Amino acid sequence: MSASTMSESVDLTVSQAREIVLEFAQGKGWVEQRIREKTDPDTQRLLRTIEKIQEELGDAVETIARDIGSKKARFILEMIQNAEDNKFTRTNSAPEITFEVFPDKIIVQCNENGFEAQHVESICRTGRSSKRSSRGYIGEKGIGFKSVFQVASKVHIQSNSFSFSFQYAGGTTSQEKLGIITPIPEDEVIPSHQRPLTRMTLTPIHGIPYSDLINEFREIPDDLLLFLSTLKRIQITIHDSDQKISITTFQKSEDSEAQVVKLTKTIEDPDNPDERVVIKSLYRIAKREIPNLPLDNARPDIHECEVVLAFPVDPDDNSRPLISPQQVFAFLPIRHFGFNFLIQADFILEASRSDVVDSPRNKRILEGVAETFRDAVVEFCSRDSRLRYRWMRYLPSREGLDYFWKALPLSITRALYEESILYPHMSSRARLPRQLRTLPDSHLDLRRRLPLFEDLESHRKYLSLEYDSRDIQTLAEAFDLHHIMDEDMYDRIKEDLESSHSKMTAADTDDYWHSCAADLISTIFSRSRAIQGRMKRLSLIPLINGQWTNALADDLYFPSSSGPEIPADLMVTVDPRAVENTSRKSLFIILGVTRCSPEIILDRVWNCYLRGDGATDISSSKAHLKYLFWHNESIQEHKYALFELYATDGRKAKPRQKVLYFLSEDEYSPEQLLKDAPHPRAPARIVQGCQVPFLNHAYLDLFPPSTRRGRFSWLSWLERALGVRSVPRLKTDGGALSYEFRYIIEYRPKKLIGTLKRYWSVYRNELNDGGAIVDAFREAEVSCQNNQVSVLQKAYAPLPSLKDKVQRLGVSRGFPFLEIDGTSEEIEIRRDWRFLEEFGVGFTPSLSFQIEILRQHEARRQRPWDNTAQTNILETYEAIAEECRDNDKDWLQQVIDESYLILDPCSFQSSAAGPSWIDIESCVWQGPENLLDKQPLAVASQYRDNEKLAHFFHRTLDIRNANWEDYLRVLSNIKNGSNLVQDTPEKVSRLYELLSEVDSRRDRANVRNSFEDESLILVSSTNENWFSPSQCLWTSPVQIEGKAIIGNSYPERLKNFFLDFLEISPASLCTLVLELLSLTQRRPSISRVKELIWAINAMDPEPADLETLLTSDILPVRILDGDSSHIIILQAPQSDLAINDRNKLARVFQNTPGATILDFTLEEVLQLEPFLQALGLQNKYLSSMYDEETACGDEGVVDNNLTEKFRERAYDLLRCAASYQSPHTRSNPQSLYNQLLGASIRQSERISTKHTLHLASENIQVLAPEGYVHVAIEENGLKIFVPRNRKDREICYLTNLPGALVKVFGISKSAREIIGNVLKSSLFAMDHLLETEGIGRVFSITPPPRVLPEESEQEALLTTEEATAASRNSRARSAPLLSSGRTRAISPVSGPEDREPALYAPGADVPDLHLGPPSEHEETSRPSTAMSDYRGTPASSGFRDPTPHFSPEPVPRFARSPTPEIFQQENLTRNSAYRELLDHVIRIGGRTTLPHRDFIPQVGNGQVHQGFDHEAAFGIRTQTQMAHDIKIGAAGELFVFEILLGLLPSLGEAVFGRRNWKSSIRQEVAVHPSYSDLTRPPGVEIADIVYRDRNSILTELLIEKRYLEDVWTGARPKYLIEVKTTTGECNDRLFMSNTQYLRMQRMALSPGRTAAEIYVVFRVYNLTKSSMNVRIYVDPEAHRRQNSLVFETQSWTVRPQ
Repeated sequence: MSASTMSESVDLTVSQAREIVLEFAQGKGWVEQRIREKTDPDTQRLLRTIEKIQEELGDAVETIARDIGSKKARFILEMIQNAEDNKFTRTNSAPEITFEVFPDKIIVQCNENGFEAQHVESICRTGRSSKRSSRGYIGEKGIGFKSVFQVASKVHIQSNSFSFSFQYAGGTTSQEKLGIITPIPEDEVIPSHQRPLTRMTLTPIHGIPYSDLINEFREIPDDLLLFLSTLKRIQITIHDSDQKISITTFQKSEDSEAQVVKLTKTIEDPDNPDERVVIKSLYRIAKREIPNLPLDNARPDIHECEVVLAFPVDPDDNSRPLISPQQVFAFLPIRHFGFNFLIQADFILEASRSDVVDSPRNKRILEGVAETFRDAVVEFCSRDSRLRYRWMRYLPSREGLDYFWKALPLSITRALYEESILYPHMSSRARLPRQLRTLPDSHLDLRRRLPLFEDLESHRKYLSLEYDSRDIQTLAEAFDLHHIMDEDMYDRIKEDLESSHSKMTAADTDDYWHSCAADLISTIFSRSRAIQGRMKRLSLIPLINGQWTNALADDLYFPSSSGPEIPADLMVTVDPRAVENTSRKSLFIILGVTRCSPEIILDRVWNCYLRGDGATDISSSKAHLKYLFWHNESIQEHKYALFELYATDGRKAKPRQKVLYFLSEDEYSPEQLLKDAPHPRAPARIVQGCQVPFLNHAYLDLFPPSTRRGRFSWLSWLERALGVRSVPRLKTDGGALSYEFRYIIEYRPKKLIGTLKRYWSVYRNELNDGGAIVDAFREAEVSCQNNQVSVLQKAYAPLPSLKDKVQRLGVSRGFPFLEIDGTSEEIEIRRDWRFLEEFGVGFTPSLSFQIEILRQHEARRQRPWDNTAQTNILETYEAIAEECRDNDKDWLQQVIDESYLILDPCSFQSSAAGPSWIDIESCVWQGPENLLDKQPLAVASQYRDNEKLAHFFHRTLDIRNANWEDYLRVLSNIKNGSNLVQDTPEKVSRLYELLSEVDSRRDRANVRNSFEDESLILVSSTNENWFSPSQCLWTSPVQIEGKAIIGNSYPERLKNFFLDFLEISPASLCTLVLELLSLTQRRPSISRVKELIWAINAMDPEPADLETLLTSDILPVRILDGDSSHIIILQAPQSDLAINDRNKLARVFQNTPGATILDFTLEEVLQLEPFLQALGLQNKYLSSMYDEETACGDEGVVDNNLTEKFRERAYDLLRCAASYQSPHTRSNPQSLYNQLLGASIRQSERISTKHTLHLASENIQVLAPEGYVHVAIEENGLKIFVPRNRKDREICYLTNLPGALVKVFGISKSAREIIGNVLKSSLFAMDHLLETEGIGRVFSITPPPRVLPEESEQEALLTTEEATAASRNSRARSAPLLSSGRTRAISPVSGPEDREPALYAPGADVPDLHLGPPSEHEETSRPSTAMSDYRGTPASSGFRDPTPHFSPEPVPRFARSPTPEIFQQENLTRNSAYRELLDHVIRIGGRTTLPHRDFIPQVGNGQVHQGFDHEAAFGIRTQTQMAHDIKIGAAGELFVFEILLGLLPSLGEAVFGRRNWKSSIRQEVAVHPSYSDLTRPPGVEIADIVYRDRNSILTELLIEKRYLEDVWTGARPKYLIEVKTTTGECNDRLFMSNTQYLRMQRMALSPGRTAAEIYVVFRVYNLTKSSMNVRIYVDPEAHRRQNSLVFETQSWTVRPQ
């Protein structure tokens, strides 16, 4: 076979490829060694002839050999070049090349399509390449692939079926040089499963240092991939001589929309993952197509090329250029030429690939580079990015450029000059460079780098200041930009002054800006005479009144330079703040501002008060006074009487006519005496000061105190000249006590006697006549020692003689001794304070001394509060008791009660910090402590054990004992309080306990009546808080309208009080039913109705319980409202409605008028079984009210291929029908066989389905124009219509056709699985499949012969391609596995024949309609194979048939056709091994208790149960997956069942037994003698184990083990337990079905609250080992949120952590 012939196909055999290599090798003179070893003359003559030919051919490779010796370090790039030129159409991975460098070899691999014959021919050539004519080829003249011989003496190439090598060690003979192009056949070929792959193994030349070779690889540039269009990844693995490995990976990713390329270089050491280094580079890309290139011999057939520029930017900020020298590329890097950006183009290169040829073609490409740079800049400027202000950093400089490249910078500048590429300041619209001007620093606020004056909106000229100053310099040099002109600046200054947002006139503009602006204007003024006149018309001068004027205004004066300022209201000067700025002052002088004399100002001040209203504000008043004080020393001016001063309240006052006080910090000054102050009796409350005018404090600081003008200081001048006062008035003008002293008496009692003493010399003469003023002082409260207060006439002078008497009685600190300043000597006190006798202050003891002592005891803080202090008080009581007579009792009770003189018993407690005093009404003699609103005195032994004091309190003061009326009053007080405090419930409970002790029938009745009338039951968890007994229920699963549920609010000890004493009962089923019935009269919400339905359902109602509901509208149903929307209404159970037990059917009828469907999801319907059964709705499930018919509107087109394959399986299908007891095979199986043999498969697009819902009132039909299969039964055979669409046909064969055949055969739907396998399997494996599943032969029918040709041996009824696609499709949509061996049917939405069993039919389970977590649209997916990709030990709680469709029923135990004895023996062995395992499970389960929540599962000891045989017990999983996994699941459930059996009661109402084991696979353990009578449980399975904890035993155990909070104490929930079992460790993954996932989320618990049901997962692990144990997940949804159970996306795989 010639090479040209073989090159047409890649799929060559190894021998064919070897022949091609031999053909090319022999063409180069290569002779096999066995021939060379022959010695006969003819052979030797032939060999000599070949040697002569080789010498002639050796001249052709002379150049290559010479180049190999001269060009070092390019072989890596050449290898990458060759890889880039390859094709990658056969690989599913990104194109890549890898190098693995060892000391003794280099392995180069590429996932390209691989070698064909022409490639072998090309690599053996000495000149032309097979790839040179294609555009984009990156190769250049040179040695190409042969460069490998720079480092290698041998190259072994393996690609597709080719395996050959080249050998050249640098020899000089022609024969040795021919080794470069002479292929030598090799034996080792790349296996088919590894292709496409080309591998080149290089044997390094002896003598090359390995370190040098490694360095060549490490010096590969990071940006190598940037301009390679094909390769996306390069990986280099280097094995150092010290056994260390380093892996360097180059990767490229592109964002074509953003025009960005990202390069990533990763360096990692597999032995040290933490030392991984990642280097990222980011480039902005610009491309341009350059057409019509000049002709060049190096590119004879290529007339255009693409120029690509890459601009490096910061990977973290892609708007920041990274400026550094970059290389020029001709697909591979050439070298650096001095540019800051990368250039890629198809340049013609010199032979060395180190420079660009100066040719017309290259020069045109260079012009294209400038055009592409322009395009890039325009693109940068069009994006809202900082790069628009930074791109000029990429502009190239002519300095240092080679001759060829020198024209590029000017070309780029010229191209950009006519583009709008520069931005004005504060504008997003770009301009041409010549339209903008730069701003020098003199025009800028350099602190903020902003223009001093804003640009004109309509004619912007400022170049944006977003440009960096260095970048502006670059732009100025490149585009000849100039500074802004003075004429333009005048326009902008004028614009600013006329603007409402003027910077010049703004109040917050700082001095720095004004200095810069003044300097700029002064410079323009002096520099440009032409605009001076216009400048003078601008309002550049700020006045003190805030206005601005121009230089042409009259009377422009500077402010005063010394002394007080000129009053602004009398003369407007330039703003003094502006004059302080030197630059501004210089500008004002230029503009003509002058100074003013003081005499003019004085005249204007006097005229202001003589002829006008004086100062208009306080600032003007201050300015006037300052100016007068400074310039006018006379105080006798009559004109001063007209002066008005401002008070602190802002009002004017004339001090010579009306009082006006000085402000002063002196303790007894009017300001301090009359200011706001704390109320003497309520210090937290601030009392408003006396409303008298005070001189505004702004006047006081106008001059320093040391400042004097003439004889007077500033303050004395105000007092003498203007009449401001410093002493408080005693009397008003009418002679009454002044307002000032009334305020002092009322609110400053501590200051009263001190004020009188300070100013007594002034006030003495005014008080000579006594009278009302003296009486006012007598009744005034004053401060006494120790912070006490007393009426002045009841106070005592602090004479030492009086204090000694009081101290002996133990109450000296509280006695009303006056607080006075000065000495404590008795003589001096009498001398200095004698004037107080006039006001009644006492200097001798009084007759009420004893009573005052007791008052002082009560008033004292008693520090320390010890036995001495308590004894003093008790002795005082004893003394009073001894002195008391019968006629004193009433008076004594009144005094003690009104004065709160009873010492609270709590004061005697060891923890008491001091005494507490109460009145008589706050006491009882005996009663409960810390509970009543009255204090029981007898709790204190000091009172109770002192006979004298007990008689005094109980008899003398008549204090009684507490009774039930007190308890009710306290309850009433608590109820009527505004808020409930933390201990309120505890107090209320104690009161209830006390009331429960009432034994009198009459009193008990009174208590009940009070509770009913006053609603005295506290329920703090409700909004109302308080309820009457008739409004309460002891317990209730839901809230009842108008009822409070109190059982959880009170302890068990009060249960009898509420149930017996107050006659409160728990909510009964009847109560709930009545509440639901009453809802129908109140327009209830649907959610409220559902809540009650769930509560009734939880109480397991019987039909008789719900009889009253049958005719009431209590069921929420969903109906169609209009054309598309739905509404939910309530209907009676006896109405015409349907219950959703199949989501697929619900979707069919949901938009059909007349269809009324119960508004509960499929999962909720399962939970509501007790409620629905009690209402008698068993016959209203959709599945029992529905049927469908299929039809085909044409005869279809017979598919001969499918028909033939179906008929080939006719006998196998017959075997299935017979094994599943088909009525058609009992008497005459031949007839059914004939129909199968005569069957025809017809493709049609007119298959339709009619769905019918049978209601009592009507039949609702929905005609669907689509269907998946229709079977017509005729005498000569079946007509099977299948969809023409390939996808629909796959679905038909995988799901619908098996179901249709089941209906034709009249057998159980569970047979769909094996029938589907028959349709899918090849004939080769058919018998094995059927025997494995226990499908017997039909002995009355002779099996047909099998024809199994080589090409069709593996062919199934579906094509290989279709089956693969279907399998891939099903894996992608796989649903989560379900629980405890239960399988679910997942059917296509519109599959007409895929009917599911009735919801409550025996053995039926709930289908999962979701393939993942619940979604908004409950669409089902294609059939799935949930276990197809799983390799580990399965979870027991989730099994699926490994076929694309599976039955919702377990395989029935029907009679099979006779099977060989070997299968019976196998079953016996398997049962025996499984029974032994169950013995092991029961034994360990019996001694296992529930683990603590914090228990950490230990890794198993690996010891399998002695003698255990996995396959013998469970079977081979790959053959009988479902049976295998079900047995594991059942064993795990038995383990949990045995544990609970030992923990829970076996007698009573809460008995735990087999009836609680609800799993549909529990019958698998019937092989064990202890469970031989165990059968499949009736009804629908909701969980593996269901237990209502009526005695709270399991709940208390879970609380003890920390699984539940203490709030669950006493709760009696229902437990739904799922068991998940594996034979591996606890952290092995397990599976949850979608139904279980939804239930888990719906039953999630709320912290701090109980619930009616709890969802629990018992996770059994190490099933077959002695370390078998269980871990518990109460509320798995909480564990999911805490990541202790990790749910994997799509598959719902769960992995414990």
